[in-house]
Amino acid sequence: MPKKPARARLFLPSFLAVLLALTAASPLWAQGHSHSGHGGHDHSPPAVNGAPAAPAGPSAILVSRGVVRQIDTGAGTVVLDHEAIPELNWGPMTMEFRVEDSSLLDGLKTGARVRFDLKVTGMGRDADYAITDLEEE
Repeated sequence: MPKKPARARLFLPSFLAVLLALTAASPLWAQGHSHSGHGGHDHSPPAVNGAPAAPAGPSAILVSRGVVRQIDTGAGTVVLDHEAIPELNWGPMTMEFRVEDSSLLDGLKTGARVRFDLKVTGMGRDADYAITDLEEE
């Protein structure tokens, strides 16, 4: 049997560790959240003394695809009708995401099919979700 390249040998254990951490956290998160029709509720951590709290815990970048439904450049958010994200136990749904860099929204049009990188930081109710890359397909 041919030997796998070193890069492949390192990727699989790292990927499995992230997948395990996210899978272990998802039942705790799901207990307090309904994934159908997300209704734009906020996933960001609560504010402490007027300043947003920093989410604690591990972070991962997940890749998904979707269709742009709404863009708010002033708020730095985009509403996406996205595919299932199995790493989070999310089925396909429409929800609002914060973008880390509002320039990602420049030139983006409603109805565009996109591929996006979603940074997940923290676990459970304290998880934070932000798009770090967004490209039209």
